[in-house]
Amino acid sequence: MSTSTMHSHREAGAEGAPPLPRLLSRVELHALIGRGQRAGSFTNWLYRATRLHGFPRPVLMGARAVAWREDEVRAWLESRPRGGGERNAVRRRPTEAA
Repeated sequence: MSTSTMHSHREAGAEGAPPLPRLLSRVELHALIGRGQRAGSFTNWLYRATRLHGFPRPVLMGARAVAWREDEVRAWLESRPRGGGERNAVRRRPTEAA
């Protein structure tokens, strides 16, 4: 099967099924929301955001490869507040009330 055939098959879905979701690689995800972070600090941010702030979990693509569903990432981004406070909220753990 040629690459163009696989690509169109992926977009159209199999026999009238809805299109498959677009998957983002770590590099594409970093370009979308990396905020100028280096790759290592972005990876740390990803794990922290997933654990503490409901960021979408990656889809396992192979033994050492993961990807994120673009629709889930965009929905998460839309649900986040705008402005600098959101960035700090992801970076710092909440303190316990005294």
